[in-house]
Formats: sequence, structure tokens, C-alpha cells
Amino acid sequence: MEGVLCMEKELSQKDLEKIEIEIIKSFNRNYIIRHAPVYTLSEVLSLKKISDLKKICKLFSIKGYAKMEKQELIEKAKTQIVDSPELFKDVLYILNDNEWNTFKNAIDKKYVIDNKLLYSFFIRIQSMGFLEVFYAENNQYIVVPEEVKSLYKEIIDEDFESEKALSNNLNKYAIAVTSIYGLITKDDFIELFNDQNNHKIEIEDLDRILSRFIMTDSEYLLWENFIVHSILKDFECKFMEFNHKRNSNKPRFHPEKEEILEFSKPNFYENKKEMKEIKNFIFKTLKLESSIINSIIDEMYYLTTMGGTILEIINVFDRYFINLSMDELSEATDLIINMMNNTRLWVNNGYTNMELEDLNKRPKFTLLKGNLKEETHSEPLCICGSGKKYIECCGKENEEN
Repeated sequence: MEGVLCMEKELSQKDLEKIEIEIIKSFNRNYIIRHAPVYTLSEVLSLKKISDLKKICKLFSIKGYAKMEKQELIEKAKTQIVDSPELFKDVLYILNDNEWNTFKNAIDKKYVIDNKLLYSFFIRIQSMGFLEVFYAENNQYIVVPEEVKSLYKEIIDEDFESEKALSNNLNKYAIAVTSIYGLITKDDFIELFNDQNNHKIEIEDLDRILSRFIMTDSEYLLWENFIVHSILKDFECKFMEFNHKRNSNKPRFHPEKEEILEFSKPNFYENKKEMKEIKNFIFKTLKLESSIINSIIDEMYYLTTMGGTILEIINVFDRYFINLSMDELSEATDLIINMMNNTRLWVNNGYTNMELEDLNKRPKFTLLKGNLKEETHSEPLCICGSGKKYIECCGKENEEN
């Protein structure tokens, strides 16, 4: 009997693995070449779409690529990849742990079969021509072209590993601190980093290393003497100056290294208790698809961090054409206020409202109860709890300042 039960469990686990692999394959199908693996750069590039070849040529700043035919694109891309060891090294520096492990596992092999490899682990380096994933015989083959393997041997030296470790660490800090503060001066960033790490950096190190990540895409950008969250890139520079000056008179939250690194993780805020409660409310009450729920949560979170009002955050539901009943609106409002009080706010220099209450003995965010449905279509009450309209209270002070 025990043998039968063990067999059932084993079969069940195999079934689950098959389902997992099929799901991964469905995610990957738009990002891999359905072809038997090939091993030279010319062969790999010849299997790519013209649009993908043009993206590689654009990355390598090849002039006139827009008017080139496919064969010329292949030759130009191949030549530029082989002749760009420094750019290749910069690309390797910015790979995250999953991307780096994918590349490193394949660098000394003809190919690697990995049917559980998700496209996010290879799409960036693949888009640059340094690695390719093929689908053949019901398997995923990961291949590093022969010319790229030779290039790798050329650039690797004793300093590479330490430089890569420093690059990854600096990038994580930049993601984290802009998530906590919105923006930070380079000098303040360097002081924070050097205080928490053995490897000390100068302004030249900061610009050189972070520019590598911004070259491809990043969650932050460099603007004059600031490191700025990418969500602010569409705002006028004057807004960023004002935001920095407004925060300069407030105490700055100084997280420990462990907490900083938590903020560098993708969608770190989704694991917060307050965000989970809102997510569960939306899922159970409104029965929406997970992709829509995640979009709503993203908008609410970033509106909150930037100091959005309760009205602005509740109105996210309106933008998704969601009509809440009075009871649902009341419950959602309580959950959102809880999120606003326990989220690190850029306007608070990284402190939550609850923490500022303890520091300054000020009341946390509250909402005077009334006709909530009417309140969402009129001027909101002031967050200080005075009972006055915001524009007649703290809002008036802000305008005068």
C-alpha cells in the first residue's frame, strides 16, 4: 500500500513538472527560434528577424542600418560584435544573477538543454547577439556562439569578478534608494553606500558603473547631480528640484543594508501586508484578472509613494471602469489609508506616516467618515484631520510656500 501511495505521489510530481514546462514553453514561444541549434555567429544571426538584426545594429551604433538588406545587416552585426570587447564586458557586468548564470552555464559547453529556463533569464543578452535559445525536438537549447566564446576568453581577467560584484551591488542600491526616496543626490548616495560597504566608491566610479545599466534599460536615471527613479523621467526638471528642496528640511530615513536590498527586488512592495490586503480585496470582491489587479496595485503604490491623495488613489478604480458600492468603497478606503500610513513616501524622505507620527507626534493620515461616494467627486478633506477641505487647510499653506 505504501508503495502504491509513493508511486501516486511520484506520478503527481511528474505531472506537475510537465505542466510547469508547458507553461514556460508557452511564455517563451515568442522569444526563441524554432530551429535545430547552430553554433557560429553568422548562422545564429541568419535565423533572426530583420527587426531583431536592426536592434542589434542600433545598439552597436552602426550607421545606415535602417536601409540595409538582411545579409548586410548580418555582416555588419557580426563584425561589430566581434570587434567590441569593451561593450561585451559592459554587458556582462550588468547581467543580473539569473542572466549571468544562464550565460555562464553555457559558455564552456556546445549547448545546454534547460526546459525550465524562462525568457526573462535570457532575453536581454539574446537581444544583443551574445547568446541564443533554440527550440527543437521538444527541448530548449541554450547556445553561446563560438565567436562570443573566444571574445569571452579575451576579456576575462582577474579583476572581472570583483568589478562585476561591485556593479551588481551599486545597481541594487540605486534601484533601492530611488524606490525609497524617489531621488537622491549622488553625494548622499555615495555616503550611504560607503557607510554600509567595504568597497568604497568615488563619484567617477558611480557615473561609470551606473551608466552601463542605463545604457540598456534601468529603473533609474542620472540627472545632473541626482539619481532619479525612472517613473519621474517625464516630469519637468523643476519638479525634481522642488521635490528635493521640499524634502531637504525633513529628516531622512536611514535603512539598514538588509532593508535596502529588499527594496531592490522586483515588485518588492507586493509582499507587503497592506498591499496583499488590497490585492485580496480586489480579487475576492471584484473578480478581476491577475494582470489587471497587478496594474491597479502598481498604480496605487506609486501614487502613494509620490504623495498622492486618497481621492487620487481611489480614482484608480474609475480609470479601470470599476464601480464600487458604498460598502465596497468604505472597505477599499480603509485598506488604502492603511497602505498610505505604512508605505515609505518620497515626500517624507523615506519615512512612513506612522513613523513620522512617532518622530513628530503628529496625527497619522485619517479620513473623516461621511458620504464616501460624494467625497470622491468633491474636494478631499485635509489629511491632517482638521475636518476642513484640503485646499482651505494644508493645501493653502503649500501654495503660499
